[in-house]
Amino acid sequence: MADLVSIQIDSPITRYRTVGCCIYCGAARYSGAEIRPLSDEHVVAEGLSGTLILPRASCRRCEKVTGKIEGNILRTILWAPRTILKLRTKRPKERPTEFAATANVDGEETNINLPIEDYPTILFFPRLGPPGILAGRPRDVGDMRQMWIYRMNVNPSSFSKYKIRRIMSPVMEAQRFSQMLAKIAHSYAVARFGINGFSPLLLEHILGTGECPWHFVGGRAHDLPATNSLHEIEHEWCSANGNIYLLIRVRLFASFGAPDYWVVTGQLSRSNARNAVTEP
Repeated sequence: MADLVSIQIDSPITRYRTVGCCIYCGAARYSGAEIRPLSDEHVVAEGLSGTLILPRASCRRCEKVTGKIEGNILRTILWAPRTILKLRTKRPKERPTEFAATANVDGEETNINLPIEDYPTILFFPRLGPPGILAGRPRDVGDMRQMWIYRMNVNPSSFSKYKIRRIMSPVMEAQRFSQMLAKIAHSYAVARFGINGFSPLLLEHILGTGECPWHFVGGRAHDLPATNSLHEIEHEWCSANGNIYLLIRVRLFASFGAPDYWVVTGQLSRSNARNAVTEP
């Protein structure tokens, strides 16, 4: 394993070398109609307190695609956890103080607004088997084993206060979650190896519909202990199927003991793979 990158809530911004073209489609301009620099790309979303930035690395079209991917996750399963942890946001004055929920109250299904201190907040992520491309599974066959759950704010007294018998949790879209991990892995690989330092495998997955989410994205059989980092990223290479693959390990919310994910991000030449291992 090489070059563990640790991200904390208060980490300083790290700006990598300017890319100068869109890391997803190769465009040299922000859009055909606008003569302006390409936008900066956060490796981990700014809304997750991501502090790793690729300058001038995304065009307008791809920025919208990746923003929609991230927004789908940040505004659903991670909306309440982000708020409780006070992770970075572009609009801190708009940080919610309450959340809407669908709950069973006195035996009837109803919509209810709960202040953040009473809102039952959990982190949950899927535990996965290895990426399909490495395990030899068909592209459309996944290996989702169970869910990892961390209860951040589940207070029984809050349920009794509002006479709540049960409450609906947000739903994770597996395709969007996999695309977000792929986006993190691809942008980190560009930051680490350069736009021409590897042959990318994830572009169609990121820019497309996200079908077959677990072909390039997987996990390990056991959980790692919690660390002192909010998020962690590192890279490794492996030889499989006659190819040398660049693997990026992404672990969001490592300080809570969340699962880590292995993303098969690209292929390396043998010389690049040796350099990746021998570099200090």
